[in-house]
Amino acid sequence: MTSRILPDASDDADAVERRLDREQPGYGLDFLILYRAALAAIRSAPRQHAPTEDGPAGIETREVFVERFNQRVIYAVTDSEVVILAVEHAHRRPGSWTARAEQV
Repeated sequence: MTSRILPDASDDADAVERRLDREQPGYGLDFLILYRAALAAIRSAPRQHAPTEDGPAGIETREVFVERFNQRVIYAVTDSEVVILAVEHAHRRPGSWTARAEQV
């Protein structure tokens, strides 16, 4: 199964890293390490993680929660591909990322 990261999702992760580093030097790197671990876990077993509660109908979407930073790594799974859709704070408005699912 192949995988890809949408440019918007990559931008999300970069923004989280920069914000965390401004708040506390070194936190950005800590987030990136956990984010990369989440990506590796998604790629190795994409269907083992929880389905999203706010995903669009007709598309299998799941998420990995980066607990330390309260961030969701949201992705779609098809028969042949995993697509990272968004990285967002867990308290953000539910479903704010769903328009990105059209890119799957």
